[in-house]
Amino acid sequence: MAKRERREHVMATPRSFLLVDALCVGAAARRRGVGRRIMDAASDHARALGVQDVELTVQALNREALAFYEALGFRAAQLRMSRGVGRGAS
Repeated sequence: MAKRERREHVMATPRSFLLVDALCVGAAARRRGVGRRIMDAASDHARALGVQDVELTVQALNREALAFYEALGFRAAQLRMSRGVGRGAS
């Protein structure tokens, strides 16, 4: 987790947020509240830092993770797209 400051941009206003870079809960520990406790701790940490938002990135195909984060109140804020250009890309 890291506190980030967004730079001024014509399309954005400066603001602080806490970024959860990665969250992985082992299969044996899933559905036991571990992920929820970690994300609650991240929210508590964000409040202690005085930031307004917690942000994260999740793979679009990871339906289980999407459902988990949505159940915690997270909503899509932006869409990041990619296209392969290397060898073997179609």
